[in-house]
Amino acid sequence: MKRILLFVLTNLAIVTVLGVVASLLGVNRYLTANGLNLGALLVYALLIGFGGAFISLLISKPIAKWSAGVRLIDGSGSPDERWIVETVHKFAGQAGIGMPEVGIFEGEPNAFATGAFKNSALVAVSTGLLQAMTRDEVEAVIGHEIAHVANGDMVTMALIQGVMNTFVVFLSRVISYAIDSFLRRGNENSSGPGIGYYVTTIVLDIILGFIAAMIVAWFSRQREFRADAGAAQLMGRRQPMINALARLGACIPRNCPRASPPWALPAVSASCSAPILPSRSASPRCKAERAFPQPPGWPLHNPRQKHALQERHHARPPLRCRGPGSGPFRPAGHRLVLRGVRPRQGGRVPRVRAAGRYVPPAARDLAPRGPGRGPGFLARRSQLHKHHEQTAPGCPPGAGDGAHAPCTHAAHTARLPWPRRLRSRTAGNRRMSAAPFPTVELCAQDGAAQADALPEGWLRVESMDLDAQGVARRPDGKVVFIDGALPSELVSTYPLRKKNHWEQAGLIAIHRESSQRVRPGCPHFGLHTGACGGCKMQHLHMGAQVAVKQRVLEDNLWHLGKVRAEMLLRPIEGPAWGYRYRARLSVRHVFKKGTVLVGFHERKSHYVADMAHCPVLPPHVDALLMPLRALIAALDARDTCPQIELACGDRVTALVLRHLAPLSADDMGRLRAFAAGHGVQWWLQPKGPDTVQPLDADGEPLAYALPDFGISMPFRPTDFTQVNPHINRVLVARALRLLDVQAHERVIDWFCGLGNFTLPLATQAREVLGVEGSAALVARCHENYALNRGAAQNRRALAATRFVARNLFEMTPATLIADGAADKWLLDPPREGALALVRALADIEQSRIGAEGAAPLPAGAEGWTPPGRIVYVSCNPATLARDAGLLVHLAGYRCVAAGMVNMFPHTAHVESMAVFQRG
Repeated sequence: MKRILLFVLTNLAIVTVLGVVASLLGVNRYLTANGLNLGALLVYALLIGFGGAFISLLISKPIAKWSAGVRLIDGSGSPDERWIVETVHKFAGQAGIGMPEVGIFEGEPNAFATGAFKNSALVAVSTGLLQAMTRDEVEAVIGHEIAHVANGDMVTMALIQGVMNTFVVFLSRVISYAIDSFLRRGNENSSGPGIGYYVTTIVLDIILGFIAAMIVAWFSRQREFRADAGAAQLMGRRQPMINALARLGACIPRNCPRASPPWALPAVSASCSAPILPSRSASPRCKAERAFPQPPGWPLHNPRQKHALQERHHARPPLRCRGPGSGPFRPAGHRLVLRGVRPRQGGRVPRVRAAGRYVPPAARDLAPRGPGRGPGFLARRSQLHKHHEQTAPGCPPGAGDGAHAPCTHAAHTARLPWPRRLRSRTAGNRRMSAAPFPTVELCAQDGAAQADALPEGWLRVESMDLDAQGVARRPDGKVVFIDGALPSELVSTYPLRKKNHWEQAGLIAIHRESSQRVRPGCPHFGLHTGACGGCKMQHLHMGAQVAVKQRVLEDNLWHLGKVRAEMLLRPIEGPAWGYRYRARLSVRHVFKKGTVLVGFHERKSHYVADMAHCPVLPPHVDALLMPLRALIAALDARDTCPQIELACGDRVTALVLRHLAPLSADDMGRLRAFAAGHGVQWWLQPKGPDTVQPLDADGEPLAYALPDFGISMPFRPTDFTQVNPHINRVLVARALRLLDVQAHERVIDWFCGLGNFTLPLATQAREVLGVEGSAALVARCHENYALNRGAAQNRRALAATRFVARNLFEMTPATLIADGAADKWLLDPPREGALALVRALADIEQSRIGAEGAAPLPAGAEGWTPPGRIVYVSCNPATLARDAGLLVHLAGYRCVAAGMVNMFPHTAHVESMAVFQRG
């Protein structure tokens, strides 16, 4: 609609200008010299009307580029841009038109096609819309725009506009002449039109022009239907176009994505939209980025394109919330509980949104938390049978009136025809009598269970804390932390530890279970004695885990740093099982049991769990647990081997055996035989990490690849690398995309480690500086840089890169300035954060603005400039929030984006990322 309005206003301005110029040239005086010459006036109106329309058409493309700030793309940029260009090229070929120019512009969800000729048109999409649609919907919208060009809609609209202009010019002159004649009656001495004629002509041109614009807008709306059909024909199917229209129709404009810079282009689905329904705009959807191993048969010649395809291929379909009575998952007699949302009149419940996003079903059980923005999350759809309005025969007196205990009559405890998905989940939980969690009591509930006044001893779980404990409140306000409980559940507990204001409790029974409770995927997980403590959230649906961690990030940013991100990034999510390529397994020889245990510690204990397998480890490592137990039991040194550290590369699996006493020759032989039989490498660690050496020096080195950048990263098994390599690949790609490094820029990578971000940065920047606190890691960085620089043959050579060892926890403004100015920074600190570094940056800024009490600028600060953008990758949301507060409130930055990274599924660990922009 903005493009149509711009065309109409441009046309109106041109027509007005042409009319004024014609008046100055005396055309009006000629037309009215001997009375109004209607024939000459009609010719004049045709020339002015169609001239204005076609001049507007000819300049429509440059005007659109200028007004929208369109950035043209040619497919040589990011994988998303390349995909958009390829899609436009494909549809243009099918439609039989020349390849249009393709562009991206900043703004709310929108897209347009314009141009005077079919073979030199322009198709542009907005960054706001690039966050709103799936890949199929994107293709449908691009097809819609190509259909506009192929149908010649811009030329047709120009012709219609010319006709309307002609009537406007003709009628305005006729009416103006009549008014002028009325005003000049009795004045026989005057000749030609008076001032009233000119003023009235201009006023009527504007008024009638707006009326004509309504007719043009009506036609513009009708042409959208033809373009919709054209898009369906180009794609060969209708559903994507229908889905795109439905998504536009479900949007609330205030929740649409705001204008975002080009670097905020999402990675999963390059998406766009068109002015299909000009009065509507697209809404964002809740979709998580996913990182999976490369499926077989995918193209290998273009790793960047392969990565983008992986993200789109594994992207989760859009999930929406439904109000009461809608959707197939609400059994009869059940109600939908809303937290923080007041139902509309008539009992209708509005769609619930949080922070401008669709709330996924996985988040419906979460109590409203955070810095008070937006309504709370939807509570679960109850999976328990409440009493019918009329009691069944045989019920005890008063059943269902809310004053009695739950009725156990068969008419109420019998299952209703549940949908298959909910029925299987419930049945799975009912079979858990011997499983880690308590048996769920699936019986009908009376009004007391639904009302605020719960039966004595019952608690309603309101939320979940960072240790995956349910949080409830007793009637006196005392907070209770409950292991194994989930939000919205009704539970009975027993006390474990009591304090004045809080209490630790154990779970006795679940009277109403959460819709997000799932059966754990590991038999060693749970609350029972001897349960493994490696995971804490296996009983919670994976989507709900992501929602909990996202809320943790937002809460920390606000409550600790008083910072709100302007835009929330999609969570990065990967495989839930088999992801842990780094692990430290404890080893214990239990003499009383006559066995050796290898695995993680028990829940809240220093004992080693008796584990037969672990599904979060890679399958080939999971299969080694029992053979490892047998191997350690056969060693002479079984009592002096406390741990085995696991490190998996892309091709090699290394096991680091910590031994407190020298190994015998027989033990060495057993280790070599195990390595040969299971395809692993043994490394020995007699003392500290610096003493780690391979058992045999001729093995293949450990390494992982970053295929998007053509980088290979060799490492030692004790070096720090990310636990989840699938997530790490997406994390690096997103960090560099958000940083938006240009070829002329200098970048500093603080806490660079092995160069996980530094070497990819070197493929894009002019100069890179990597700073790390460990001298050993800096030496490894130099080796990796030399290796990758020598291998750079079919791609751009690595930029000049320097690595420095420095204690980053003792940074000062003088040291910071001595490292030189950089256009952009990337930070990836440990859990302690980057307080000293950020504080030094804040001190420099305070000195620059002359803040009260600020120290003077150190020497050399005159030519030093702070980075324009900072990408902060964090493994601790608390320290990220603390540092973000300094950057925003003291260092002159804005937190333009933040998002969660689910690096450790089923655990409470929260990895995150934030982007800070200068000014």
